[in-house]
Amino acid sequence: MEENTIKLLNENNEEIIFYVEDEFDFENKHYLVLYEEESSEDSFLFYVEEQGEDLVVKMVEDDEEFERVSDYYDNL
Repeated sequence: MEENTIKLLNENNEEIIFYVEDEFDFENKHYLVLYEEESSEDSFLFYVEEQGEDLVVKMVEDDEEFERVSDYYDNL
């Protein structure tokens, strides 16, 4: 994995490479702002969750959480 990329598996166990635009902490969670292509203007919001000894990256799917975190991030 390069310094500014992260490899994730989708629901079909296919590897997808994301570029890390930013990362930050908010409300006791660590968030990642990722995008699929370097030239893309569309980004995705993920959070990191501990599951035992593993770290799991999950997409923010809850609309209320997404709005709160997006508002916070826009005002950084």
